[in-house]
Amino acid sequence: RAGLALALAHVCQAAGHGAVPAGGVVGEENCLNPLFATHWAGKSDIVHLNSEPQTQFDLNLCRSYSNRASCCSNAFETEQQAVFKRWVEHWKRVKDHLSDFQLDMEGLKVSRAYVEVGFEEKALFNKAFESFNSALDALGTCFDTLLEYTAGALCFACDPHWRGKVVLSADGTRVLSVRVHDSSNEEVWQSCREFAVAADRLDARVGDSALAKRLTTRFEDLDAFTSRIGIADFMARTVAALPMRGPNERVLNLEPPESVAQGQRRLQQPPSGDAPDAETKFTYPVRDGRASGFKCSVFPRKPVVLTTYA
Repeated sequence: RAGLALALAHVCQAAGHGAVPAGGVVGEENCLNPLFATHWAGKSDIVHLNSEPQTQFDLNLCRSYSNRASCCSNAFETEQQAVFKRWVEHWKRVKDHLSDFQLDMEGLKVSRAYVEVGFEEKALFNKAFESFNSALDALGTCFDTLLEYTAGALCFACDPHWRGKVVLSADGTRVLSVRVHDSSNEEVWQSCREFAVAADRLDARVGDSALAKRLTTRFEDLDAFTSRIGIADFMARTVAALPMRGPNERVLNLEPPESVAQGQRRLQQPPSGDAPDAETKFTYPVRDGRASGFKCSVFPRKPVVLTTYA
């Protein structure tokens, strides 16, 4: 089965690996965030960020950066929108892969192979088949929230105060991790909790069915969704740290050594009591994505049942 974490690592260029210009030291307020190095000003062949923070009055996507000095321009919004669209298409493919597998299982139910297996295997197969509906019903709220997180990560390009919100390499040329405030991780988990339970059950039941495993259709690896820590780390590595997804696939090893990962997770935790300077030390991708102009409500959501009282 294709790993979801690897599938998400589709980048056309190594985001986060840009070199700091000659002189070496990045200032406190500038538009030289290494995460967006391929879009630094001075590269005439692409749409780029502002060369220095400038006040924009009519940003349509990262609206919270309007009317104040930022690194984004109206022209750069075209690039942000294109990247966001690629993320939307990615999550649609994940949903389609689940639906396709379910459809192929439905076809298998009328095949000779299904008729010939015993009662126990039929029961296991049927349980696996029935588990798809719960996962597909629950993924809408989860995936829309992942898109909100993505929108916020893209808007981080506008932030001239980026330096305190990332962990840089020793030479200052690369972003090792983005310091995501835990409130965004909690929002993601609350939105994905139901899907996580359904996905875990689905994975187990498909694994229990020998007949289901005969299918050659791609079955998504949803392990990243099985815990709060897992999905927080997954989003930090594959979205916050690689926001500018490119059109060409390149599989990368995104898993840092455990010693590095543990240190980065400690750095990403907000101070006790959410100190007043948290805004200068952490990113808030879900909050910022919800305030943006990106269209994040893409997937059908499970209807909310309203209870009335006489």
